[in-house]
Amino acid sequence: MAGGMFLAWSAILVRAWRSCPWDLVCDNSWKGPFTTSIFFLGVLCGSLISGQLSDRYGRKVVLFGGIALQTTLNLIQLASQSWEMFCVLHFFVGVGDIASYIAAFVLGTELLRKSERIAYTALGVCIFYAFGYMLLPFCAYYIRDWRMLLLTLTLPEILYVPLWWYIPESPRWLLTQGYVFQAEAILKDAARKNGITHPGVIFDTTCRSTEPVDRNRHEHNYLDLIITANIRNVTILSFFIWMIGNIGYHGLSLNTPNMHGDPYINCFISAASELLVYVIVWWLMRVSPRRITTASMFILSGGVLLLVQFVPSITYSKILAFMLMGGLMVTAGLLSLLLPETHGQPLSETIHQMQPMSCCSGSAKGHCCKPSSYRTTVQQNHQPQDDITSSAILAAGL
Repeated sequence: MAGGMFLAWSAILVRAWRSCPWDLVCDNSWKGPFTTSIFFLGVLCGSLISGQLSDRYGRKVVLFGGIALQTTLNLIQLASQSWEMFCVLHFFVGVGDIASYIAAFVLGTELLRKSERIAYTALGVCIFYAFGYMLLPFCAYYIRDWRMLLLTLTLPEILYVPLWWYIPESPRWLLTQGYVFQAEAILKDAARKNGITHPGVIFDTTCRSTEPVDRNRHEHNYLDLIITANIRNVTILSFFIWMIGNIGYHGLSLNTPNMHGDPYINCFISAASELLVYVIVWWLMRVSPRRITTASMFILSGGVLLLVQFVPSITYSKILAFMLMGGLMVTAGLLSLLLPETHGQPLSETIHQMQPMSCCSGSAKGHCCKPSSYRTTVQQNHQPQDDITSSAILAAGL
């Protein structure tokens, strides 16, 4: 339910607001889409700080803290006496919403092994997100008062509270903070629940310290500078691809109320179509390279959007947004081919384990490096700590 609320509930609430004392029609009609923009401004700010907070205080704290912030402010919004008050609260709802989403995504990625991680990201997160999205138009159709609609969408989030005692903290994060005993306890408990006999001490006793462990400490030689530049390039490229993906996805999802036909049916069809797509993506992630999957989906989506211009329309400017999104998505698809391939690879835990970009196949003189040229050196110099957490998680049967 909360997942579907992330996308289109603001647009549907605007329809209910038209009968409220705020009178968001005629000269005030701009306030409806502006309210949605305020929400996504909160999402932007939450995205910038949630990662830093989860690195400092833990993924579990940020996950449930974001849920608590979102739920509390949604309930306070019910008492909003003005549109301005609603917008201020709506901003912080966006902060809590994205913080909990990012923390949940990272926590599951760090906690589970490869096969379960693929199912979690593609099916566990996304499919239930689509189910919540599908329920949204049904709730909005039968509940026309915006306060009752908001209450209906918020109350199920209280069900998250008991999960605090069932969801563990990330062992990877605990190790980076030096909490070796806590990380061992989580893995041993997982092994017990999975009927696996653990081998005794999981982590080397030399790692047992009350001080935070810096696993990326290394000398700044020429090789390290190449690796750092590689991480910078991959990060910038990933930012660009994620931004374009969100432009296309949210642009289409939030545009459903403006399409021809019943807005509730359009919203449901948009959500239902995601179910099939997530299953297809899950299968592709299991059998095909990540870069090919990402590039093909971007190019397909962008190409379809570019074809919108051939659909007859009574006012020509409406297609410009789709053409822009389509062009950007095709570009992102081509650029994603430059990203390092992660299919069948263990989750990187150190800077040295970072895969090079696909264009990095030249010589060191040209500031490019072949995978074999530095990975062999890294494995020789850092073999004792190589992928220690992944091995432990695999042994625990997570």
